Amino acid sequence: MSVQLFSRYHLPIILSNDAPSHLADILINRAEKWYAIDDGNEFLFQEIKGNGFTIRIRSIVFRKKGIYFIKCPTSPYFQLSLFRTARYDLTGFTSPIVLTHRRFNLFFSPEICFVHDLNFTETTCLTFELWLDVPFLLSIGDNYPHVMSFIQSVANGCPTKLYSYNQLATTEIMSLIDVIILNAQDLDADPRWIEVYVREVLDRSFSIRIMKRQKTLNSDTIRRLYSTVDLVTDMDDIESQVNLVAGIMEMNPKDLMKDVTNVSSVFDSNFWTLNDLAEFAGMSRYAFQKAFKDLYGCTINAYTRQLNWQSALNMVITSSTNLKRIASFTGFSSHRSFSRAFKREFGMSPKNYAHSFQRKFRKYEK
Repeated sequence: MSVQLFSRYHLPIILSNDAPSHLADILINRAEKWYAIDDGNEFLFQEIKGNGFTIRIRSIVFRKKGIYFIKCPTSPYFQLSLFRTARYDLTGFTSPIVLTHRRFNLFFSPEICFVHDLNFTETTCLTFELWLDVPFLLSIGDNYPHVMSFIQSVANGCPTKLYSYNQLATTEIMSLIDVIILNAQDLDADPRWIEVYVREVLDRSFSIRIMKRQKTLNSDTIRRLYSTVDLVTDMDDIESQVNLVAGIMEMNPKDLMKDVTNVSSVFDSNFWTLNDLAEFAGMSRYAFQKAFKDLYGCTINAYTRQLNWQSALNMVITSSTNLKRIASFTGFSSHRSFSRAFKREFGMSPKNYAHSFQRKFRKYEK
């Protein structure tokens, strides 16, 4: 076990590998699991060890105020927020580290100690972490000068982070993380393929266009935006169920939607308007639009399209089904319209995109 958990008085909290049944939805088959509960607050750490890296999915649910310290290996680590906001103090940094939803960075500190404080942390937070051996990091980052500068700071033992400001993950990065977790769930999948996905996550992270400093939003505004995102995602889940049935039946989702009278109004473009979402968030339309773009770097309509493309990429990368079904699953009327839109979005056809990963797998297996 590479994780040690302590209370605010630095008393060790015993971690067990017996996770309760109510966490079943987020348990990963191949992961080494560690669980603890302290005064109603729950902690779940899941680790997957690879050649030169360790993947950790960290879930924390706060029900009562508390400060906790998590001591971890002193290696460079990539961290991305999958759900809500992660806030903690890190030895050697002058200010707290705050990662809002879908933002990431690469950090290093000679002594790492996370401090979680309910006053600043969301009730629940979920993070994806990659703990990296320096040779593994070097094998990917040697083509990027800013990464080499980061590695030099690591070699000198200096606390540092790759980007001055936390970066917003692209649809491709989020999709690859989904695929890593799905691959870890499949007991029949080749575990070596996870390394290909990890390398792709880091490569895309290193080549991302550096974004400006994120606008500062108060915690109440962020909570309101998260609630709206939850609402939109729930709506998306209902639509996904319709798309799933359409994909299985290989029919046009719009044709099926006409028969689903109990949910059709939900997807009427005149039903859920920007004004409705702003009212749900308790904000003016202008304030909602501005705050959402400050947090996510795009409009809410663009955000929902990103979620749709994220699902499409998962299926294309893994070649889990045929193109006609992928098109239906993601709400397109035909595989031709899906292919055209995919090429506009990612610069190549779905077939070529899938083949690019297959070539990486074959090269790796050699």
